[in-house]
Amino acid sequence: VNVAKATSNKAGEYDINLVGAMNLTKITSVTAGATGYVRFSIGNNGQGRPDWKYVTSDIKDASVHGSIGPLTIDGSLVKYGFDGAEFGDPVYGKGVSSSLTVTMLGASFGGVTLEGYFGSKHDTQGWYRYWQVGGYAELPGVGVPIAPAINLRKFGGGAFNNMKMTLDTTAKGEPTGNIKFAPQRGGCGFQAAVGITTADGTAVGLTGRLSVGFNNCDGDLSLNNVTLDANAQLLVADKPLAEGRGIFSIDFVNNSPTLITGNATLVADYRLGGFFASGHGELGLHIDLVNTDNFYVYLGKPVSDKDRVTVTFGLDVKDKNIFSLDFASYFFLGKAQLAGINKLPPSPYKVDEGLLKQLGYVGGSSVPKDALAFGAGMNFKYNDNFGPFYIDFTAQAGFDLLLRNGLTCAGDPSADPGSEAAKGNMNPGINGWYANGQLYAALDLELGIEIDMWFYSG
Repeated sequence: VNVAKATSNKAGEYDINLVGAMNLTKITSVTAGATGYVRFSIGNNGQGRPDWKYVTSDIKDASVHGSIGPLTIDGSLVKYGFDGAEFGDPVYGKGVSSSLTVTMLGASFGGVTLEGYFGSKHDTQGWYRYWQVGGYAELPGVGVPIAPAINLRKFGGGAFNNMKMTLDTTAKGEPTGNIKFAPQRGGCGFQAAVGITTADGTAVGLTGRLSVGFNNCDGDLSLNNVTLDANAQLLVADKPLAEGRGIFSIDFVNNSPTLITGNATLVADYRLGGFFASGHGELGLHIDLVNTDNFYVYLGKPVSDKDRVTVTFGLDVKDKNIFSLDFASYFFLGKAQLAGINKLPPSPYKVDEGLLKQLGYVGGSSVPKDALAFGAGMNFKYNDNFGPFYIDFTAQAGFDLLLRNGLTCAGDPSADPGSEAAKGNMNPGINGWYANGQLYAALDLELGIEIDMWFYSG
């Protein structure tokens, strides 16, 4: 229980928020929970004492979890916009969202997942109703054979009306891979999903989903968006050796494509005894078909060390890393600032920042227009003990190359007025394209001896 200012934002109104849970029966392990509130107002009765008045009460959300015989259930219900505001929630108006998952004899035996939105929203034309329902079924065991060595493991779909699909994005505008729905008059569409795996269910798994959205569903129907997203796993029955996810989307205006965006990631991890190998990479795509200057494509991003395509090999002995070898690279083409890249080339891969500062390293500069950039780096670490002796060795090497457009040279203020040197160059390089880069290498070696005696240790 807690007391807070009412979500209605009306002066003098407060909510007593309540959270509770209870077992539904004695013979099952089903637990239900709910969150609600009691709203009251505090005024002045004219005699210098507070005047307490009851305003309203309601349930905000509810949930149910547990098992009934061979079934396991997990469901939730969330209400929007029923807190006293005239038009309800700013996004969903007045409505509810719900989800329900039912599995039988554990997840491996299959189950059903359902979710949806139902409500009404107010716009300049008045109130309109919206809904969205979707879900998928997971088949028991390893699924149903549909081709040699391939089984159907999941299938599903859904539909929506007076809603639109939206893609969750990062602060830089890149899709995260999550699809959401929001009310919009005239919007509608459908989804179709399928999941397949190898016959034994232990080698490869792939899940794909196609989402298609339309405008003007109550009149002249037109395409709004087509999105395809997929997940893939290798060795799905055990810890995945590799896992990838991709999402690609096309926006339409008047049935003509206007914007293509995409993002795909791949993560791999393999361990055998103390030896390990891992890697990760990211592909990004943004093509504006209306303003063709706004585009980029990258494989590995020249921003920070973790944004590059990286492959790592190493050896651990008794929870201690003996050596590791990293290789990292990137490729970028397009408008750097649109992709959230503020400067090029990036800092040398894995080189200590303190060392760079000590050497007076200046770093890259802003890229106002288009750029073509690629680079690679290596980082090697080795540390071990031999009796009382120890060794720590690190080495880095790499290069970065950049071709960019849009630079200007202000000119030399010390040159004779009117000379070419004083005028500068508003379009340096070859047709405005200017090249620069960096080549680097660093070594660090530390040798020592550990002393442990009753009067000294170190």
